[in-house]
Amino acid sequence: MPVSVRRWAPARLPHRRTESASWTGAKSLAPATAGAHAGGMGTDGDRIERVDVADDEAMNTSYAILHAAYTEEHPDDPLPTAPEVIAMARATEKSQRLEFWLMHDGGTAVGTYRLDLPMLDNLDFVELALCVDPPHQHRGHGRALLAHATDRIAELGRHQVAVGVNEPVDGPPNRAMRFAAACGASRSLGEVRRALDLTALDTDHLAILRGEAEKASIGYELVSWTNPCPDDLVDDFAALYARMSTDAPLGDLDIEPELWDSDRVREREATIEDQGRRQMVTAARVGTDGPLVAFTDVVTTRHDPVNAFQWSTLVVKEHRGHRLGTLVKLANLERLVTEAPQARRLHTWNADVNSYMISINEAIGFVVAQRESVWRLDLPRDPEEAP
Repeated sequence: MPVSVRRWAPARLPHRRTESASWTGAKSLAPATAGAHAGGMGTDGDRIERVDVADDEAMNTSYAILHAAYTEEHPDDPLPTAPEVIAMARATEKSQRLEFWLMHDGGTAVGTYRLDLPMLDNLDFVELALCVDPPHQHRGHGRALLAHATDRIAELGRHQVAVGVNEPVDGPPNRAMRFAAACGASRSLGEVRRALDLTALDTDHLAILRGEAEKASIGYELVSWTNPCPDDLVDDFAALYARMSTDAPLGDLDIEPELWDSDRVREREATIEDQGRRQMVTAARVGTDGPLVAFTDVVTTRHDPVNAFQWSTLVVKEHRGHRLGTLVKLANLERLVTEAPQARRLHTWNADVNSYMISINEAIGFVVAQRESVWRLDLPRDPEEAP
């Protein structure tokens, strides 16, 4: 019953799909045991302790459980590598903090969970990833982990929990969906991962699409870079990131605008570099020196060079209707093919209500690979915590 969570692309809460995890093996939302919030014993003698992110062995153990739980049912989904996850965990960005917790049954590590905590905005929000190692599932470990996690989240003063769920392409709800509902979570947003075969692009068709987009976008100019963002564009780029946090479909998640400035962009770029990733950006500006009003970015990683990831694409509302989304995506795709010839597949995620962006991706040649959703769980508030 794997459940995926965001992939750590910037500026988009429900699906920044550059990382993922899973939530496996829990049966019901049980009350936390005494002492669970600070580490200690969970139910039935499980020991749950916070991971020191500087501890290579513990971090690799947590990652191995996550990877095993996820790939058991989804072997074709390109997960991040251990070095990328560990680098993110050790990042010193002011805007976010990650916590990793590890469960042992006796001397054996059997489960793990991760909390992704915004630190500058959305301070009531947290993303949860939780999984149990497949050989140790169906023994109550997941229930104990979930109880511990919700207790820890409450201790941190947060109440809105987001979790991603993998769904069947068609048919009735699967175990993960039934479990999320049984825990009291509600389905907030449906999403779909699509993949593009970079070895079989219809270049003639793409050239026609780009020509049509160029005719519709007269008065705008493209500008491209590979990290870092040029100094004269970084303030505009930060403004686009901030718009991305609220302009993208959010379902019924209560998301505040993210606070972005040039310092936050630079911190994120440093993390991306530490992860062994390369971020290629193409943006559109008004005229030759006007503000940036659209962008898209694609990320590659030296740890998994055959897979590339389409992170964010945004056209600010005031400049929609000029085919700018198609234009920036096609221009960036041409860069990807030229600058990263080892890449074989490009993966992207879209909310299922984002019909415009889906139509662009399908016209380019993306095909459905996996269906997912974001679920929301609201933890109870004490009377004095009422908003």
